[in-house]
Parts: sequence; C-alpha cells; structure tokens
Amino acid sequence: MMCGLGFGLPIIKKCILPLSGAALAFTSIPANASTIHTQKTILEINAPDHRPCTFVRLQGVTVADPVTPGSPWLALPKTHLGYYESFSMLVTAFTDQIPVTVFTTGNIECGHAEIWRIKYE
Repeated sequence: MMCGLGFGLPIIKKCILPLSGAALAFTSIPANASTIHTQKTILEINAPDHRPCTFVRLQGVTVADPVTPGSPWLALPKTHLGYYESFSMLVTAFTDQIPVTVFTTGNIECGHAEIWRIKYE
C-alpha cells in the first residue's frame, strides 16, 4: 500500500500499521502531557492579540497548568503543527458545547499554559 504523495498531489488512503494492544494503550494518554483536563466545556475563546496564540478558558479550571499558577488560561500557539485543525475543534466545541479533553505541554506560550492536544470525548 502506498501512503504519501504521488505526482505532487496527496493520495487519500488509510495507512494502517499493525499495533499490539499494549502499543494502543500507550497512545491513549500522551507521555509528555503535563496536565490533562477531561470532559470540559469551553467558556471563552479569544483570538490572537499582539501575541501569536489563540486563548482558551475551560469550565471548572482555575489553574490550567502548574507552570502558570493562578491562571485558568490556555494558549494554542499559531506555530502548533495542527493549529488550524485544533482551532476548528475549539470553535466547534464552543459553539455546540461539546465536552473536550485538553492536554498541556508544561510550557508557557504567549504567557499562558501551552495546549498540546485537544480531543473530543
């Protein structure tokens, strides 16, 4: 099975790799996640200001990550590999009140806890 690019155009195919159950278990919770906020609705999304990040606040979260004590804000940097996909997920979750799980990196971006991954439940 060929996966990748062909003639300069993306080939849309599923590329399935055989994984054992143990490997799948390890992929469910990222090893490098600092903090995990499970089943939270999004209270607020702010567009980038003079900083290149989208800012998010989750219901019931008073400290987004220990790296930013006292701050409930999360930041999705525009340099994030999946920025547009993640931004789309955030807006959809906010609009439709879909609970999300948000993983942080333990780093500070744009003055707030950096978002690493967003997942619908």
